[in-house]
Amino acid sequence: MVLRACFEQRLFTELPPGPVPFVNVEMDGNWHPHGSDDLRRLSDTLTAHADRLRELADRLDGLTNALRDHETRTRVLEKARWPLPSIVTVTAVRSLALRLYEVTGH
Repeated sequence: MVLRACFEQRLFTELPPGPVPFVNVEMDGNWHPHGSDDLRRLSDTLTAHADRLRELADRLDGLTNALRDHETRTRVLEKARWPLPSIVTVTAVRSLALRLYEVTGH
């Protein structure tokens, strides 16, 4: 949005006299040259942010692996649990059949 406003005001049509390694155009249209110290600080800040992003990516990989391990363990437990409802159902049907047999007087 800032660049669009700058282009609409035609702030980039005139360059300042002399070589400027890096410039910042404010909304007021004035050119603000930055020295090498500013560029070095900007570079150091970007490097620090890149390092932090690498650390976060490594942590995310670790969390992804832990989640995958959790999912595998959960699947194993779910597979081991399936006979229990079947056993309960068979027992209930057997009990009902036995009760009906007793009620009918046989």
